[in-house]
Amino acid sequence: MADKNYFNHKEEKKLYQKQNEEHIKEYRKEKYRLTMLDPVLKQKRNEYKAMERRKKGMIPREELALKSAIKNAGEPSVVELIQKQIKDTQKQIKIEFLKTEQGKEQLRKEQNIKTKTLYATKFSNRIMHKEKARRNKFQDSGNYVENIPTQQLVNRFFMFNNCCAYCGSFEGLNIQIEHVVPRSKGGAHCLANIVPACHKCNQSKFNHPMEKWYKEQTFFSKDRLNKIKDVLAQTPYPPKQQELLHDWQLG
Repeated sequence: MADKNYFNHKEEKKLYQKQNEEHIKEYRKEKYRLTMLDPVLKQKRNEYKAMERRKKGMIPREELALKSAIKNAGEPSVVELIQKQIKDTQKQIKIEFLKTEQGKEQLRKEQNIKTKTLYATKFSNRIMHKEKARRNKFQDSGNYVENIPTQQLVNRFFMFNNCCAYCGSFEGLNIQIEHVVPRSKGGAHCLANIVPACHKCNQSKFNHPMEKWYKEQTFFSKDRLNKIKDVLAQTPYPPKQQELLHDWQLG
């Protein structure tokens, strides 16, 4: 009988809590507020909660508050300081190593590998190196020279779909810088004197007049010739070199 009364009382309690849920919440809030107004009760409550946190193996609130304050203040934590010290030490060790002959040799090898990788895989990087090599040759001969931005050359070759301007073969990374007026004839190293070409056409043309040589080739195309003329005629040419050009190049 006692057990039955106990269960009835339990069910009644649940029903009461469900029917008076809002009232109970307000009562608990008011009780908590009054507790926090009493410093003694507040201290006891905080000590009890701290003890419960320690039993559960949780970090004390004081330590959490300290970490939060340090983080908000922008100061690094102990772990961050140790990690920074490790990185600084490793960096200093590397700097000292690179000062040695062995370190300098290793750095040279790494730079050579990086340069070769870029040259073998990146079109703009290969064009940059080719332009630099051709520019140096023109400077040695005393011809007019401009430092042509890599992107301008990339755009020029793109106008021909990275194909040889003469025979139309696709060359990709193997495309060469062809000077319409050759270096031996006083031609300038500038964008207005450059079209893309394959190795075979570049070697075959040599220092011959472009239009005359091109019309003698079996792969001659009037459309490709007109395109070469149009592209070059639209590119500003250095005034000092204009006496070397054909009428169509001067526009």
